Amino acid sequence: MKRFSRRGGRRRDLDYETHTEIVVAPEDDVELRRMRITNYADERRTVEVTSYAEIVLAPPTADSAHPAFNKLFVETDIAHERQAILCTRRPRAPDESTPWMFHHMAVRRAESEPFSYETDRLQFIGRGRTTADPHAMHDSGALSGSAGAVLDPVAAIRCCIALDPGETATVDLISGISETRDACLKLVDRYRDEACTDRMIAAGPGHDTAVPGNFLHTQVCWLTKKVYRNFAVTVCFSSVSSVAH
Repeated sequence: MKRFSRRGGRRRDLDYETHTEIVVAPEDDVELRRMRITNYADERRTVEVTSYAEIVLAPPTADSAHPAFNKLFVETDIAHERQAILCTRRPRAPDESTPWMFHHMAVRRAESEPFSYETDRLQFIGRGRTTADPHAMHDSGALSGSAGAVLDPVAAIRCCIALDPGETATVDLISGISETRDACLKLVDRYRDEACTDRMIAAGPGHDTAVPGNFLHTQVCWLTKKVYRNFAVTVCFSSVSSVAH
């Protein structure tokens, strides 16, 4: 039997190598995406890192049925001192629970410029564009910093990192959810500590479901893998359209 809960991968683009690891905290509703960026060029380079996530804070069925209407109730806030974006939902009924989520970026062991933030999808994507070619990726300046009751909420954080030849920077992208704003801020304070995220990475392989070792080495064709992937999505995010097909 083998255990796995940490996911990741490596890639090389021109003079840069990136190594990404994704881990879910065993004790909190928190996900860590750690990216190590190495500069293999012969000169000092500046790398711009931009995160992006679209905010829902609602059951998948509600978001699928009325995505635009559902997002009208989401409000965003920027906690500059914590390098984080906070999001919540305005309650539509007195008894409706209003969860809070956060998105945080931290740069480890490298020189970085001040962070900038964006929570308005139109400002980030641009009019007439899509996530495949957003306006923000053509503008190397700071993000606009808009926040509040935006029409289409997102969470995007940008920073520029200076890397000497052979130097490696570690960027932690941390997202989580809790019941209150104060609880969310406590999670940010806990996981912005590098020692905490290091322990989270180290503990990752020991906090997941055990699977047979031979399953990890089973050879399946790409079409079968696609079927498994679609089935897993249906299980996790059920919808009428998926079940019907």
